[in-house]
Amino acid sequence: MEKTDKQPQTIGEWFDWAEENGYEWAKEAREETIRLRGDERLGWKKDALVYSLQSMFCWSESKKGHFYWQQIHDSI
Repeated sequence: MEKTDKQPQTIGEWFDWAEENGYEWAKEAREETIRLRGDERLGWKKDALVYSLQSMFCWSESKKGHFYWQQIHDSI
């Protein structure tokens, strides 16, 4: 992702960006963050999409499981 003044700053903004850019998993990642960690986490500032995904919820506790999210993480 090219750095610009409009680069996402928070977890929620990163997930919005990912969804707008065709990442099919982005909406589900937002939902899992809210379900497992609470929506206040979406306001946390993070500087990368991959860090946002790996740090917001426990993949093994998600509906699709660890392996699903690990594959997405590895593809970013």
